[in-house]
Amino acid sequence: NRKITVIHLTIGVFTCIDIAALEFSFQALSKGTIAENTRLQCQIEAAIALCNNCEEEFPAKTLYSFCPNCQSEKTILIKGNEFMLNAIEVQ
Repeated sequence: NRKITVIHLTIGVFTCIDIAALEFSFQALSKGTIAENTRLQCQIEAAIALCNNCEEEFPAKTLYSFCPNCQSEKTILIKGNEFMLNAIEVQ
């Protein structure tokens, strides 16, 4: 019988996912399955924005940030809103 031991996730800071709630829900829903007692390894991804005006990448403090280089408001979030499954460890 194979069991899932660890699930590796990347979660962006702007996803608004509560890690404790995610872990609690996962443990409740995985009871009686091959994922029972699986550990969720969550890597939090910092938010990065890109300026469409000068192409500067910079740390984003909010969803809509002004470029620190040229002060343009034409920016887009390129990291920080992901929820990705990176790997599953099985024994």
